[in-house]
This record gives sequence, C-alpha cells and structure tokens, in this order.
Amino acid sequence: LNENTPATPYLQIDKNTITEKFNRLQASLPGFDLAYAIKANPHEEIVRLLHSKGSHYETASWSEIEFLLSLQVPSERIIFSNPVKPVSSIIRAYENGIRTFTFDSIGELEKFRLVKDEVCLLLRIQVSNEDSVWPLNQKFGAHPKFWEKIFSYMQNHRIPLGGITFHVGSQCESVKGWQKAFQDAATAIKLSYTYGLRPYTLDIGGGFPIFLGRPVPSLEEIGLVVSEELEKLKTEGIQFERLLAEPGRVIVGEAGQLSATVIGVAEREGNHWVYLDCGVFSGLMETIDGFTYPLETEPVRRTKKLEMTLCGPSCDGLDKLYNVKMALPRIGDVLTFKGAGAYTTVYASSFNGFSGPQVFFKELSEVTSGV
Repeated sequence: LNENTPATPYLQIDKNTITEKFNRLQASLPGFDLAYAIKANPHEEIVRLLHSKGSHYETASWSEIEFLLSLQVPSERIIFSNPVKPVSSIIRAYENGIRTFTFDSIGELEKFRLVKDEVCLLLRIQVSNEDSVWPLNQKFGAHPKFWEKIFSYMQNHRIPLGGITFHVGSQCESVKGWQKAFQDAATAIKLSYTYGLRPYTLDIGGGFPIFLGRPVPSLEEIGLVVSEELEKLKTEGIQFERLLAEPGRVIVGEAGQLSATVIGVAEREGNHWVYLDCGVFSGLMETIDGFTYPLETEPVRRTKKLEMTLCGPSCDGLDKLYNVKMALPRIGDVLTFKGAGAYTTVYASSFNGFSGPQVFFKELSEVTSGV
C-alpha cells in the first residue's frame, strides 16, 4: 500500500464495470425496460450513470422515490414494487406521477380502490426460490391457492390487473429458477383470463447472479432462457405490451471491492480469530446470513493455510463474518472482499462508533451526462 491509499474501510467502485453489466443485460433481454433496484446501492453517482444509459428504477419506499425525483428522474421511469406499502406512501407516489405498483394480497389491493383505473397493478406471485442463495418467497408473493380469491376480488370490484411479477430469489444460481417461474406465471395469467382480466405487463424481477466463488449462469444464458419462455407463452396466446426486469446486485456487485484492515489476531480454543475494521454492522451485513465473498490479501503471505474466523470490530457477539482457510494475516494487512458493490454501504450503520466504508469511484474513460 502506498501513501495515496485511503484509510480503510473503503469501497472502490468501477463505473466501467457498471456500464458493461448494464449493456450486457440490456443486450440479453431485448425489449425489456431495466429498472435498477436502487436498494442494492443508491449512491448518487450510480443513479446518474445509469440514468445516462436510459435506466428505469425499482423502488421500495417513498424515500427512494423522493430521492430519484430530486435528481430529476422522470416518474414514468420509476416503479414502486414493494408488495406491502403504507397508504401514505402510495398516495405520495401517485401524486408525484408514479403509476406502476406491486401487490401480493387482497389487503394490499384494497389500498388502490380509489385509483384503480389509473395505475398498473402487478400481482407478485410466489415462485420457487430453491436455486437462490437468499430466498424471498416466504415473506413475499401470493401463493397459488390465493390467486382465485385475488382475481375474483378484482373482477367484482372492477380493478384492472396490469400484469404479473415474480422474483426467483437473490443470487439465483440456476436458469431453472426462471424456467419454473415462467411456468407459474403462465398458470396465473391463464387463470386471470377466466375472470375477465387482461394483464399486459410481465416483470421478471431480479435475482441475476454475480460471481462469488461458485459457478453461476451468465447473463446471456439467462437471457436465452427468458427469450425461449416468452416464445412458449406466445404459442399459448399470451403476449405482453410491456416487459420489465429489476436488476440490482448484478449491475453493481462485481463493480465494487471492499477493503478492510486487520486490527487484531488471536487464538481461542484452537481456532484463529481475525478482527477487521469493517464487520457485520459496518458494511458486511449479508455475511450474517451465509454470504461469502472471494478474498484478496495485501501483502500476500506464503505461510501455511489455517482455518480462521473473520469478524468485525464491534463488541457484539453477532459481529462474525465467516470462516475461511488462508495464510494467517498480521495486524496491518488489508483484506479485500470482491463482488461487494451491492448491499454493503447501504446496510452500514455506526453501531458501537464504527463507521461504514468510504466510497471511491474509478471513473469512466469518457464523460457521462448527468441527470
């Protein structure tokens, strides 16, 4: 490390990687509007860059919508896809021109009765998340046994169904996730037809994976499956006026690498513990649920590899990252977590007085237009 290296922890993000990922996904999903899930990393520089690429945006709260509007993002490029929203947030979003919303229950649907003819309501259906690292289908998504009740309610109250949406789960590692989800979507759409509903939008959500040390399908492979499934739907008389996807991690994940310094090394009951100046509460929250990142160390040590536990700097027992086998680092060494551009700084707090990572960008070789 040289004198120009910033103090850790810090997250360095490569704008060229963001651009390359967006371009590849756009080429792999022709005809789709890509609505970047800003919860993955809402940094203003990223929003501005993606805006210059024509991105749409997926939001989960009024605060996220307000942030985008403050950057002059057109309301027609914003979708409000949290399946459960406060009524006040729906009203604010609607008053500010947002027209695409997601729901997954009759209780949520009732909130839209006053504006039913002016919005595009997407029913989020429950689909298998078995191929994802981080399943979402327990908390969100209407189970098939409720579809008839929902469609009947919409028919009886003359509420139009704008479309169907699903999410295969975060970091889906197999194209089977999308194949199964399309089959479920086809079943739901056909059922909706029997209630006089005519959904015209399909939103395939997120879940597009990045490399985190295990094999994952490429964007091109996923795109091919999506195209094949859309063709199958056409043969069954199902076509859409609008296609959406909600990429988050895949756009920014591999663009970022988070560096942290070793501040302590100890041996306890035969296990080595390595303490870093960044932990669960200051940027690496996803590790608490089993997420691991490929690691690089500086300097590289050629000593025997040992089993050890990485942990953060706070005085909380939950502040443990994960176990690794590597050469035992020394105090002052820097560990870099690859693929950490998403769900790191946005999760960071100042718990116990430890701040989250500073953010630095590797700029594009060409100047991009601002919002």
